[in-house]
Amino acid sequence: METELELLDPVRVVDIGTEKVQVRELRWVDTLRFLEKLAHSIEHVLGAQAVGPDGSFRLNAEKLREAVLSSGELANTLLAKATGLPQERLDALSASQALTLLEAAVQTNFREDLLGKFRGVGQSLRGVFTVTANAR
Repeated sequence: METELELLDPVRVVDIGTEKVQVRELRWVDTLRFLEKLAHSIEHVLGAQAVGPDGSFRLNAEKLREAVLSSGELANTLLAKATGLPQERLDALSASQALTLLEAAVQTNFREDLLGKFRGVGQSLRGVFTVTANAR
């Protein structure tokens, strides 16, 4: 069971060889940049079915994971921001080490509770725009 502190600052410690690497939740500014890249990747990887008729994205954890894993640039961005490792260190990782870290980064940054918050914001915005459109 997660403690309150883990929810406020989720960190996973991952062993890669003899090194322990901390994998953290992205900062808000990095999350925004990552989501912008992710939106383009989702549309490219999954096609228009990932985009709702109102322009919204359907947040499905499995589809998000698939989009991240299928894009090298997205995966590298997520690894760099979640681990804080310099690019030279990331480039030197074995495939197994990189995938282990990527799995932890995806689990940390695409948790159901976090995705639920995004859904909640989207629903709130939809409600605001619906009320505004109906008020005219």
